Amino acid sequence: QYKTEKSTRTVEEEHTSEYSQNTTSSVVNGSNEDTTTAVPSTMQPTENVDTSESATRTLEEQSTSTSAEDTKNPDETTEEFLNRVYAQRPDETDDDYKTRVYTQRTDETVEEYINRISTLKKIFSTSTIWTEESYLTYSQQYYSVLYDQKADEDQEAYYNRITRKDEGEDINSYKQKIAVLQSLYPELSLWTDEKYIQIIQANSIDDDEQNPGETTEDFYKRVYAQKSGESDDDYQKRVYTRRTNETDEEYV
Repeated sequence: QYKTEKSTRTVEEEHTSEYSQNTTSSVVNGSNEDTTTAVPSTMQPTENVDTSESATRTLEEQSTSTSAEDTKNPDETTEEFLNRVYAQRPDETDDDYKTRVYTQRTDETVEEYINRISTLKKIFSTSTIWTEESYLTYSQQYYSVLYDQKADEDQEAYYNRITRKDEGEDINSYKQKIAVLQSLYPELSLWTDEKYIQIIQANSIDDDEQNPGETTEDFYKRVYAQKSGESDDDYQKRVYTRRTNETDEEYV
């Protein structure tokens, strides 16, 4: 539902309105319906929205305000709770609003902060605040907590951590992460280090695509090797069945 009162404008409506006065957004059902495209498709993560109780425990149980207004009502959905608690206040500027929502609160632990912002990132995954360089000032603290070098990390361990593709991270999400890291940490030597350039390139290529420098024989051995846990029947079907995106010539 699109509401005209400023006090009920949602987080996602505030972000998309900066790109177009003709954009109408709705986040009540956890998705955006825009008449214009605010974020380039190459920069939008394909994240699954998880609005389960466990995913939003920090937002629901560890709200940093002690007022009843910041407590999730029993009959309130997660989307309704988020839209109510994180609605822009009548006297708030856009800058003050985003700073309030995305800055770590004084009585919020690092873990609570990460959980809260990670949940908001899933709910509002297409917001420009996560990807557009001009808006990263609002999400920079969150990314810094995740990607700053730790005290016990040497350079190699640090570079390996931030360039690896994490479990469950798809290619689009990985590419987005690397783009954000390049914007926030342009001084890192890994961007010109051939070792990490190759790691990033390999992680940015679909598993079924041939990697740069990979011979055709090595490519086939990698792609068509029997996977762990794959039965002989499933393996043979996968290898010898024509793929949906294959032409007759490619299949033969």
